[in-house]
Amino acid sequence: MKAVFSRLQRLRVLTDRWQTLSARERRLVAIGLASISALVLVSVGESLAREHARLREALPRLQAQQQAVAAAAAEISSLQARSPDAGTTSGAINALPALAELAGTRGLSLELVRVADGELRFEGRGEATALLDWLAEAHATYGAQPIGLAVRTREGPDDVSGQLRLHRSD
Repeated sequence: MKAVFSRLQRLRVLTDRWQTLSARERRLVAIGLASISALVLVSVGESLAREHARLREALPRLQAQQQAVAAAAAEISSLQARSPDAGTTSGAINALPALAELAGTRGLSLELVRVADGELRFEGRGEATALLDWLAEAHATYGAQPIGLAVRTREGPDDVSGQLRLHRSD
């Protein structure tokens, strides 16, 4: 209550002071307040204009990123929807030659060797990104799971090796 009373007293003091000013002084104070208000509005307007320009410049880049994320999400959904045996008849296809051919289409030069029932070892050269694409496709198509992987990066094709386990006997 005291704060309200104090504010009212201050307002009365300002009102009394305003009344004691001459018409010329009142006009000068009003012009000064209008000038300060105009400067504040211009400053805020410039700030908003700069932010608008920054956002307008960033929009195409962010839209491209959003499209890339949407495409990746669609590809992930597509790969998740495929069963490990999609595109093959159960037990009718020999996965070793098919995986070797798939590696070749990815630009990988791999030697694939059967090491145990349902397990393959691979070794060779190729780009690491192509290897990851090959592993993803091998998993989606044949249910192959990496149980070991080594990539030695170098200039040119990388040295790659590893071992895969197939869900079903090839």
